Amino acid sequence: MGDLTTDLLCFGNPLLDMILRVEDGQLLTKYRLLPDNQIEADDDQKALFDEVFARSGEVTFCPGGCAQNTARIYRWILGDRSSVSFVGAVGADKFGQRLEKLVRADGVNTRYVVHEDRPTGRAVSLVWGTNRSLVADLGAATLCRPDRVFSPHNLALLTGAQFVYIEGFFVTHDPETAVQVARYCSHSGRRLVFSLSGTYVCERHTSTICQLLPHVSFLFGHVTELTALARALGLEDEFDISPLGYARLLDAASTRLNTVEAMTQSDEPDQPADQALLNGDSPGQLRIIVTQSADPVLLLDDVSVVSVPVPAIDERQIVDTTGAGDAVVGGFLAGQFLGESLEDSVRYGVLAAREVVQALGCSIPARRHPLTEPPLTNGVAS
Repeated sequence: MGDLTTDLLCFGNPLLDMILRVEDGQLLTKYRLLPDNQIEADDDQKALFDEVFARSGEVTFCPGGCAQNTARIYRWILGDRSSVSFVGAVGADKFGQRLEKLVRADGVNTRYVVHEDRPTGRAVSLVWGTNRSLVADLGAATLCRPDRVFSPHNLALLTGAQFVYIEGFFVTHDPETAVQVARYCSHSGRRLVFSLSGTYVCERHTSTICQLLPHVSFLFGHVTELTALARALGLEDEFDISPLGYARLLDAASTRLNTVEAMTQSDEPDQPADQALLNGDSPGQLRIIVTQSADPVLLLDDVSVVSVPVPAIDERQIVDTTGAGDAVVGGFLAGQFLGESLEDSVRYGVLAAREVVQALGCSIPARRHPLTEPPLTNGVAS
């Protein structure tokens, strides 16, 4: 896999997930954690990451972060038929070294921005019986500024990519980088893919999403996230999954964008590393892919809604739903790379998610994707 060529380029928050099964509540008590909760670590709780890392023989280490998960699933499906690269920020520490080793082992070319003064983003899941206590520290992952991201090597990757994917969490800390990438995609004919990632992203970063949408070819979101975006734009309480609802959402986003541009207009534009990043034309019609957990995935545009069923799965087979949405995106993009129809590409995503939920963390399945031909073993056709 050449360093200066890639078919899919992903931007997101790289995390090292550490999953530890515990027999009692000792660690939870020590670090003031609840048995079934998700929090961001305070200063006193950050020692937990080193303590868990030191118990490496008992810990399941897994790459985390939406876009990084998507990149790994995409590579699992396609193997050596395609290449994928990931851009995100890490620290110069043992966590970053372990993370890079794991991600590269999955066939993804890492283009990490390394910060000497920040730790790599980490998340610990303490599994106690049926409960899971998650504590995270994003660390360096929140520092992907344009002056570090748009290096000559990364610009070469951006120039050659067929698809560019940005996770929603990325825009919460580096909106300028995301918008510049989006404009470049329009300018150069790259297809931009964006995932809403979480309801709070839609509620607190609505204006940035509206800046991105004119450049996006495929928008992924759970129905709850699209509802949050619709509400943030002053629309109905529930997102209307219909061509009319599609039109209303885009009209409201366009109105918000016009307001933002009028308020922020300046005589001196930003100066990124490549002048082409400043401008861009519309990429064509936006398609919205709506996930609904176990209900059908819906493919929505201005004229139709296509429903793709989610195959039933025995609840006893479901181990962990972490990364299911990321797998849908990765599977869809693999299908598009292979020249499949939009509907069949969604089916690739649905079946990828079905495999992922049967393992702990967003782990790469041991068996091949059900629709992959010829069979692949460790990314190599057999």
